[in-house]
Amino acid sequence: MTVRVERAGWQSRAHCVKIDPLALSPSRSGARSPHITSELCRTCPVQSTCLGWALVTNVTDGIHGGLNPAHRRRLRAELIRELEGRQMAGSPELAAVVRANTGSVP
Repeated sequence: MTVRVERAGWQSRAHCVKIDPLALSPSRSGARSPHITSELCRTCPVQSTCLGWALVTNVTDGIHGGLNPAHRRRLRAELIRELEGRQMAGSPELAAVVRANTGSVP
């Protein structure tokens, strides 16, 4: 099974597009409201696509696919090592990582 990472169209179906971006941003103290993003992502119909897109395109900020930037950086580094120069988009390795972290593959 492979992951299709498509940019156009899927974002409009994301749950987070209906939320004020400030609600998902760190507070002045630097704390983020993890329960808000966790619940949004867990029930989002495009969570797996979002995570796959963020890993392939190396999005370095914000919550994508339910994972914070540090978690995605670790996953991406592991994927790059495992792929040994092969393309990430559409790879079975990417599909496995997305499935392990979201429970599904787009």
